[in-house]
Amino acid sequence: MRLRDLSPTIEEIKVATTQHPVMMVPTGDWTLSFWCPACGRPASISIHIGDSVREEPRRWKAEPLPTGSPDWFDQVTITPSINYAVCGHGPKKPTCSFHGSISRGEIIP
Repeated sequence: MRLRDLSPTIEEIKVATTQHPVMMVPTGDWTLSFWCPACGRPASISIHIGDSVREEPRRWKAEPLPTGSPDWFDQVTITPSINYAVCGHGPKKPTCSFHGSISRGEIIP
């Protein structure tokens, strides 16, 4: 299964400045969202990605970083693996069984 087949979206994360007028500036992180490969639509997975792994707040490493090109979804490798089996898709919803990796745009269970 390919990431591009799961309706992926990528959105740059921005924060407000304290100057006046308030401006939104990029943090260097992005939110990657896609339909869950295990549960299917409408369940989705959203993770924060950036240039390195970080524990607090949680961030996965994306290589290469988002480029704005639609081909990016076919090239990206995300590390470490994504374990949604731990959190599921939200409160009062069934647990999820997805624990997998993304390597060069391919979902690997």
